[in-house]
Amino acid sequence: MFEVRGEPLWEGIKKNAGAGITVALVNIPLSISLAVASDATPSMGCITVIWAGAITAFLGGSHYNVVGPTGALSGLLSIASVTYGQDALPLLAIMAGLLSFVVFFTNMDKLALFVPANTMQGFTIAVAIIISFNQLNFALGLDKVPRHPSFVENVIENLNHAGAAEWQAIVMFLAFGLGQFNLGKLYPRIPWAIVMACIGIALGYLSSIPGVMSYKIRTLDSRYPGLSLSLFSIPTFRAELFMPQTFYALFMNSLSIAFVAILETLISAKIADRMTKTKFNQRQEVFALSLANCASGFFGGIPATAALARTALNIKSGATSRLAGIIGSIAVVILSMVFLPYFKFLPLPNIAAILCNVAYRMIEFDEIVHIYANKKHFMIMICVAVTCVFVEPTSGIIVGILLSLGKGAFIEAKAWVFCKLRQGEKVLASFYCDLEIEEKIFETLPSPPALESVLKQCLGTPKSNKGLDQGLQEHVFTPSQKSSPEDAERRQYALNPSSAGSRASAGDPRYHLVLEYKMAGTLTCITASTHVRRFEEAAVDRVLLNLSRVTRIDVDGLAALEDLVANLEKKNKRAYICGLHRGIEGPISRANFYEWMVDEKRILRSYKEDQHVFLCEVGPSGVSEQERELQRYVLDLHLQPDAEHSAERI
Repeated sequence: MFEVRGEPLWEGIKKNAGAGITVALVNIPLSISLAVASDATPSMGCITVIWAGAITAFLGGSHYNVVGPTGALSGLLSIASVTYGQDALPLLAIMAGLLSFVVFFTNMDKLALFVPANTMQGFTIAVAIIISFNQLNFALGLDKVPRHPSFVENVIENLNHAGAAEWQAIVMFLAFGLGQFNLGKLYPRIPWAIVMACIGIALGYLSSIPGVMSYKIRTLDSRYPGLSLSLFSIPTFRAELFMPQTFYALFMNSLSIAFVAILETLISAKIADRMTKTKFNQRQEVFALSLANCASGFFGGIPATAALARTALNIKSGATSRLAGIIGSIAVVILSMVFLPYFKFLPLPNIAAILCNVAYRMIEFDEIVHIYANKKHFMIMICVAVTCVFVEPTSGIIVGILLSLGKGAFIEAKAWVFCKLRQGEKVLASFYCDLEIEEKIFETLPSPPALESVLKQCLGTPKSNKGLDQGLQEHVFTPSQKSSPEDAERRQYALNPSSAGSRASAGDPRYHLVLEYKMAGTLTCITASTHVRRFEEAAVDRVLLNLSRVTRIDVDGLAALEDLVANLEKKNKRAYICGLHRGIEGPISRANFYEWMVDEKRILRSYKEDQHVFLCEVGPSGVSEQERELQRYVLDLHLQPDAEHSAERI
């Protein structure tokens, strides 16, 4: 007896038949509508949902994903279809499938999920806008409006022809659109897209009978005459598509399509896992998607990806295994062969209404509200959406990734550091300091002021910030730019709230004042130069660089560390290093300064274990004036921090 997910085959069929048939009924009108939105033919949409849906249902790593034409790809496909012709779409499906195989065999599918949420939401909003406004010609009842590769040009073209709009088409669009929207909210369990499609087909059929209706409804038959379906029709490609320049452009388009298809499929599978408390096989899902797109293109379909709304419908309809998808694929074949001839009566305003509802449901308003709480993330989302709409969807994704990476780099460049001023056994003060890359990077941007200001807002460019610990920071690192005593008193509670106002006991005069500078995170090109700049005016004569919390150090980090040590030595200050561990000891031991520091006994285990190194050799007279002033400042703050408590602050 065959079993699927631990239950007998026949039992599984009975449990999943309802879900499979429900999804199949929804799949056909949606696939036809989304194919039209992609400037493909209805038949290409049916071929796609049949082949891509069947292959992923049989071989996919998720038991619930429903794969077919989707809104996420329609914007990209529409541009390609208008630019290179409809026969380029099957070729794009094959190329996207082959690129997905490359992603599968190189294990790069993991990288797809690194795309930030703000970028994906911005892309989704843009696609929803593109889908909606691309329906203006259908919604207004316009006929034979010229199509352009640019979305903005298409909108302008439709508006220029708005004077020829037919009020009957507008009424139909509003009635079907608002009806599906409102009834969907009142009775969400009913697939209203099917109901509205059936009503529309009935109206379209009646209008085709002479003398029954005075208004001739524009239907699919008027746009795609002779609608038919062939499951095994292998397309032929024009030689022009393989010319170097055209083929390169198609290849770049297929890169974007493959990326979006993989990303949407994996996100849909993850959401399905959360809904069903299961875990899908990511690599198997990518493999199945690759094969599905190759097969779809080979038989004349368009690129496909998982559809989250149909996947959720599959689960809510009672699906328990991949049998629902298999049954749904068989049902789609039967229903398409039987009912496709009747879909030629589907009114174009009805298709526009269905697609506008699809576009609305694509937008995750809860997620947008969540992103809005962080204004910088929200600005990136807006930048992505605007770029996708007014330039091109792929460019929008690239802009979002670059802005998010830049923002992450600026956050990392703050290089959070925890400092302690030590003298013998005493910790005189402890404080955090946040180092920030200066705004000079924007002086080199060849961009207009408006774009520069947007970039600064998105990336979170550092501003002048009077932090709680800044009084000590300025006296330690920039004594020439010290805060006033009033500023310092306002910040002293950040150092030790419990003892603010009490007088600190002096440190042990037998020892030098030592700044223990504890770095955290990575020491790379992003953070390294900032550490070096910080010590240009350091007031302390002994600096202990604690690397115990440094997780990684690269060539730039080593070079910066060497510069930091050299600069301190030039100013008659001494640098020490402690906290070396296996993760960073290898690179540092190969650095030019390492052997010299070992010979000079500057490589320590920790401050406490090698405290004797900091005994004064020449007595108090050997202390610099800057260091004396710093000691007076610490005492004048009336601070007495607890060394053990301070150590827990990082």
